[in-house]
Parts: sequence; C-alpha cells; structure tokens
Amino acid sequence: MKRTRNLKLPNGFGSIVFLGSNRRNPYGALKTTGWDISGKQIREYVGYAKTWNDAYKILLEYNGNPYDLEYKNITLEKVYDNLIGKIKEDCYNEVISKSTYSALTSTWNQQLSKIKNKKILDLRKKEIQKIINESGLRYTGRNYIKILFTKIINYCNEEYELNINKDICNLKVGEKEKSNIHKPFLESEISLIKEYAGSNDTAKMLMIYFYTGLRPSELLDIQITNIFLEDNYMIGGSKTEAGKERIIPIHPNIKEYTKYFYSKKNVYLIMNKNTNTKMTYDVYKDRFKTLMKTLNFDHKPHDTRHTFATKCEEVGISDINIKILIGHSLSNDITNDVYIHKSVERLKNEINKLKY
Repeated sequence: MKRTRNLKLPNGFGSIVFLGSNRRNPYGALKTTGWDISGKQIREYVGYAKTWNDAYKILLEYNGNPYDLEYKNITLEKVYDNLIGKIKEDCYNEVISKSTYSALTSTWNQQLSKIKNKKILDLRKKEIQKIINESGLRYTGRNYIKILFTKIINYCNEEYELNINKDICNLKVGEKEKSNIHKPFLESEISLIKEYAGSNDTAKMLMIYFYTGLRPSELLDIQITNIFLEDNYMIGGSKTEAGKERIIPIHPNIKEYTKYFYSKKNVYLIMNKNTNTKMTYDVYKDRFKTLMKTLNFDHKPHDTRHTFATKCEEVGISDINIKILIGHSLSNDITNDVYIHKSVERLKNEINKLKY
C-alpha cells in the first residue's frame, strides 16, 4: 500500500510513530494496553520497522493474532528454559524415555543455542533451516532439531498464546538413511540364549522377540487385557497404521515365557520387578547390553526383529504374511485386504512354521 499523508488508522487498530531518521528502524508500531489512574493511555510497542508501510503490516498482523505484549521480547533461550522443565518432568514420569530427553538437551546445547538470544517473534524459518543444513548431522540428528523447535513453538502458542504460524516448523530434514547396522542372530547364538532363558528374564524376552518380530518398545507396551493365552495370540503394535493393534500369534515355543510374565494383577505383560512399574525401553536396553556382554555377542536390540523377518522368509512364509506379522503397510501390494483375510488361525498356522 502507498503511504498517504493524512491516512487515519481505525479506532483500536493502533498507531504508528516516527522515532527519528538516525534509527535503523525509525517507525514504531504502538498498541494501547490499558489506562493509568489518571485515564491516560498506556501504550506499548508491538515492533519497529524501516518504513511506515512495514509498521502498518506489523499492526495488521498483530490485530489478526493478538498476544500478550509482555511476551513480545521473550527469547528462544527463555522459552527453552521453561520448556525443558516440563520435558524433564515427562521423563521422570516415563512419558518420554531418558534417551529422548538426552537427545533433546544435546540438540539444544549443540545446535539451537547458537541463536539463543533471538526473540521468538523475530525468528524465521530460513534461520532454523540453515542450522539444520549446516549441522553436519545424519537424519536422526537433523530431525531432533525439527522436533525440539516444534516443541518450542507449540509451547509458545499454548502457554503464551502467541499464535505463531506453525508453518515455521515445516522444515526439511532430508531422507532417512537406509540402515545397515542390524544383523540377524545366528542359530548358535539363539540356542545359547534359550539356555539362559531358564534363569534370565532378559533372555526370556529375547525368545519372545525372536518368535514375534515385535519392536522392543512394542512388547513393553502390550497390556494384560490384550493377551489371550488360551487362544494363543495377543494384540499390540505401534508406529504405523498397519502395525497398530495387530494380531501377534503366540508360538508354542514361547508360550511358557509368555505365561511366566503374565499376571492379571499387572497392567502390562512386562514389568520392572525392581520398581513394580512398566519396564521402560531404557531399562530393557541396559539389560540387553548386559546380556550381550555376558554372552560376548555383538548385537543391537532391534536385531531380534531382523532375525524374525529373515527366518520367516527362510521357512517359506509369504512376503504378504511377513508384512502382516511385523506390521508393515500393504498399501503398495495388489493383494491387499480385498484378498487377504487377517484371521487369527491363519496367522497362527503361518507362525508355527517358524523354528530356530
């Protein structure tokens, strides 16, 4: 719009003042926030601009999404300091894992703290995108920058009611690298783990993983109410739509281990006996590492899932049924739900082919 000399702004819209030509941003955008005891207006600056038109745009944007002007100068660091306390509490209450908490704090210290003094309302998407692009991190690290920044913006909108456009969080982190760090367990390794399963709870859990293909966290999330011992199946799964609430047959070779953990007085199948609470992934991972060290094996927790998928293929279970069992999407297969009936009996028959 063209600045006209006698342009009068609407009542309640705000005002624009010229602060002097020696300033970098000589135009100030003001809003009335109240009145003092004498009835005089109390006005606060919403922002500053190089031109009158830009100051007008500041007022236009503010009037469209008003917020408490007390927060207009709040910095990224201040918001993070408030947010991290809530995240720490979520970690303590086991809403998020210790590893996630550690990753978020590390992301702040190493990446976003570079612009800690930047005012939240002055942030632009290109600044955060530049940090991601120049981070030198792999996909997971880049994605954590996006996750933490999104949490910060959501916190500003929810706690301070700043109404920041969430498009600022639409950041590009690139494609996830195909992992080649996982390797199936050897038959000899599984045999030794089976021997340990007689007296070691972690080994018992591993045997369940070998015969179900569950992700480590999926087994930890399964509740007692979703286990049907007499019918030899349970319901669980997460992460994708295809993987959620899927049928998981209980193979005859793991029924004794499932019974061992099963207790109607518990909410979850797998409990941390030291605290009588649901076992977290961090606890399981530590116990997994301890067992691997004891057995002198070089494996990661997700290797059990790769072992399951590899063995299913070896014993002749079809690709379609493998996808159903491990919870992968069938959307790209022409033989989809129209042709496949995901019955409990059919899946139990398929899984019974599996033997180590």
